[in-house]
Parts: sequence; structure tokens; C-alpha cells
Amino acid sequence: MIDSTFVGNFVGNFVEPARDTSPAAGFDEGTDEGSRTQTKPCLQLKLTQISNLKSQISNLKSQISNFKFQIPTMIRLRNVSKTFAIGDGLTVVRDVNLDIARTEYVGILGASGSGKSTLLYMMGLLDRPSSGTLHFAGRDVTTLSDDALAELRGRSIGFVFQAFHLIGQLSVLENVELPLFYQHVLGRKRRARAMDCLERVHLANRADHLPAQLSGGECQRTAIARALITEPALILADEPTGNLDSQTGRSILCTFEELHAQGTTLVLITHDPAVAERIPRIVRIADGAIVEETNT
Repeated sequence: MIDSTFVGNFVGNFVEPARDTSPAAGFDEGTDEGSRTQTKPCLQLKLTQISNLKSQISNLKSQISNFKFQIPTMIRLRNVSKTFAIGDGLTVVRDVNLDIARTEYVGILGASGSGKSTLLYMMGLLDRPSSGTLHFAGRDVTTLSDDALAELRGRSIGFVFQAFHLIGQLSVLENVELPLFYQHVLGRKRRARAMDCLERVHLANRADHLPAQLSGGECQRTAIARALITEPALILADEPTGNLDSQTGRSILCTFEELHAQGTTLVLITHDPAVAERIPRIVRIADGAIVEETNT
């Protein structure tokens, strides 16, 4: 509904204030009649302008309210289920429908065994749905070949896991640049991009250290930098604070928040409600199905 005060202010701008037409105010009917008849068409024109303005404001409000649906979708799951061939069949994800927009930061919250990690692996193109469809960046990837999925995953998705998966014999810088080595990027360019990523996670001063010389938080920030090196459209993090103390975990969450502020699309898996409280949108999963969605 249009605010009446707002419209009233516009009326005041278009319509002249009412005049005192009493004899005491010097009003002369004989001399001012023409002026009064000229005012009526003018007033009707102004009221028409106001009506048009109200319509424009209403349309603008409608566009604003629908804007969130115009943001391109990064991930779209439709009726996705996953069943493993164990016994009579073990279904761990059940009929999931989920949209995640570009630049969105989403947490998937659930207890151990709820199916959240399996869901993440399918979103990350590491596993295939048993049924349903999966779209990535507007493209149906459900039936792509393994090679096509691998190419898309390597180019467009970065992963951060609970275990850091760093190579102990390589320096921090070498660990971060490793994905570009497999993409045949030249050494000088690899190192420059790796240093940029280390600077983004405030770890450039540790570039020459080995993983054994780092704290747990520094190891995880190295893993985050490695996930960023290919400039992915999406970062998927599976329990990234699970092996860290609470203070270090908070610092890692701050790093994710900085990345989100820079426009990175993030999906973070967690079982910890304290972690979920810091994420703008939470999808709660239980027994393989989405049971609740909330915005914090």
C-alpha cells in the first residue's frame, strides 16, 4: 500500500494551497471567476499526474520484491535422491528441492548421518543423484560424462574439508598452487595467483613454511586459499571448523564471511548450531530430507 503521507507530500507539490475566498480577505467573485475556471483543468491534470505516479511507485515496489528471484541460480536440485546399493538399498538423501543463488552464503545443518555430506558431494559434482535433476550455473549436469563433470568441477568449484589434505613435503605456496599445476598453468603465473590467494586469507607471511610448521587454523586457511586458486564460481566447505578449537574456528568463519562479502558463493556443511548462527541462510536436514529453511 502506498503511504498516504508520501502521496500527500506529492499533492502539496502539485496543487496550489486553498485560498481564503471570504469578503474579509478581499475576494471578489466578479473579478476572479475566470481564474477559478482555469484552475479546474489544471487541478485535474495534476491529479492525473499523481495517479500515474502512484502506479509507477506500485510497479517499482513489485519489481523490488521480485528482485531476489532474478538473481542467477548457482545450484538447483529438483527431487534429488541418493540410494546406495547396501542390502535392500540405503537411501541417504530423499527428494530434495533446493535453489542456491550466485553470491549467496548457505549453511546446511544436520546431525551426523543426516545426509548433509552426501548432498554436498552431489552439489560438488563428486557424486551423482540416483534420481532427480541437478543444475549447475544454469546447466543441467545430471547426465554429463565423468570427464565432463571432472573438467567442470576443476574449473568452477573449490573444496574445503574438515581434514586439511595438505601435502607435507610441499610448502604452503606450493600446496596452494597445486590445482593450477594440473591445469598446466605456467609456474610464474601459478605462484603469482597463489600469493594473491594467500593474501586474501592473511597468510602470505607463511608462504615458505611447511604444513607441519603451521597451526590448525593456518592449515585450514591454506586449504581455503587452495580452494580459491582456480577462481571458482562456488566454494563448498564440509565441516571446516570440525578439527579446530572454538577461537580458531571463529577466525575461519571470519575468513568465509570476508569471502562472501567479496561476492563468493559459499555452501558450508556443519552439525554445530553455533556455527550456523553466523550464516545468513540455514537449510536444516534430517534423515536425508530438508525439514526447515531459515534466514538469520
